Amino acid sequence: MIISRNLSIQRIFLIKLPDTPNVNCRSDLGAFSFSAITMFTTPTPITHTIDHERLNRLHGGDQRQIVNVLTIFIDEVMPDFDDLEGSIQQEMWPDVADKAHKILPWMGMAGLTSLESELRSLEQLAKTNPAPDVLINHWKQFRQALGETLPLVIQERNRLA
Repeated sequence: MIISRNLSIQRIFLIKLPDTPNVNCRSDLGAFSFSAITMFTTPTPITHTIDHERLNRLHGGDQRQIVNVLTIFIDEVMPDFDDLEGSIQQEMWPDVADKAHKILPWMGMAGLTSLESELRSLEQLAKTNPAPDVLINHWKQFRQALGETLPLVIQERNRLA
């Protein structure tokens, strides 16, 4: 059974406009000539799922252990995200990286593989002393995805309990 939620991210498209001078572009995909380039964004769905294969592999298929891990994640790890958000609001990047690093193993143990990757990206970004808006935008996308995925974790825990 696959349990999933959709999340939107942004994809960039290029549009050519008539009656404007040519612009030549080079990329890994080849050379392009446009009359003009305008960028806009549109949502692209991303599905976050509970990785059942990983859950079973990590916990040896023991449903009681999976229920315990999901319960700890819901009751004890979720408040850590509030602490992480506080550090982000204060722009304390080393603290953000440390807190994200502390939470990362729990993401994997709860079977949230795609969110684990996003949190790892946030941790790495915090280590680069980023512009605040860059990290805050990354955080907002992560937090939205986590909020949409949490009901799936609760549902899975209740199903297995």
